[in-house]
Amino acid sequence: MIELLNIPEEFQIRHKNPQNLIEHIFSDTDSEMHSFVSKVEWVASIKPGIADTTPVRTKTIRYDEIEVIFLEIEDTQELYNVCVPICKSIVYPCLLVIQFQDRFLLGVCPFTAGKLDYDKNVLSSMIFSHWIFPDLLSRGAQKLISAISAQIVAKGDVKSIYVAMKYCIQDFQLRGISKPHVIALTKDLVGRNCERAYRSCVPYKMYLPVGPGIRAKYSARSDRFNYRYDTEDLWHAYMTDEMIRGIIEKRGYRDIEDLIWSIDSKYEDCST
Repeated sequence: MIELLNIPEEFQIRHKNPQNLIEHIFSDTDSEMHSFVSKVEWVASIKPGIADTTPVRTKTIRYDEIEVIFLEIEDTQELYNVCVPICKSIVYPCLLVIQFQDRFLLGVCPFTAGKLDYDKNVLSSMIFSHWIFPDLLSRGAQKLISAISAQIVAKGDVKSIYVAMKYCIQDFQLRGISKPHVIALTKDLVGRNCERAYRSCVPYKMYLPVGPGIRAKYSARSDRFNYRYDTEDLWHAYMTDEMIRGIIEKRGYRDIEDLIWSIDSKYEDCST
């Protein structure tokens, strides 16, 4: 995945598993999250002097450079909780490249400098892309990779570049459906609940907001969540199953959004 982003050689760092970085990221309160991470690699730094960028720094804004961090995780369920400590602790905005088995996703998290502690970031929403499968890149995944690659070498101020990365990911943002919905779609395609069709899919926890206000942004993680299956993950599972792929091609579904809309609308029509 890193290779697909075409990061210029002069930006690359390739600092693998720096223990001080891991200890800095995962404090005692987040030590359980450390067990979900099998690898950390500081891949690149997009900063003035190397890239054609300028820093932005005020009392509340601290965008001096962008760090590209690679993570290999052991479990997708704690995706949000693993990444939040990173974005809180590293004082620069991060582009996260996250791998789980054969799939990848990208993540960003805009922030402001902490009001209680300037060295601790006050996070905005953590934003992830859909899962990306290098062996079967969807049209959306190809578009995202091209857009992020362009921003990595873009000219301008660091904050504008990072915000542009955020918009690129929002156009291909992680979006999931429930397991009953997955089962209903699969039944429509193959006539039964064929579990093998989505066995390779991995659910993640979609956490609900902790609450409003600055205090909530500094507080512990919310305990409220729902399990979701990413729609691009489901599309990959369908398209790598020869029988289901044949059905999809015969019906003319262009992508997972087309498939979901077409199947769901049939049942909506029947209920009216």
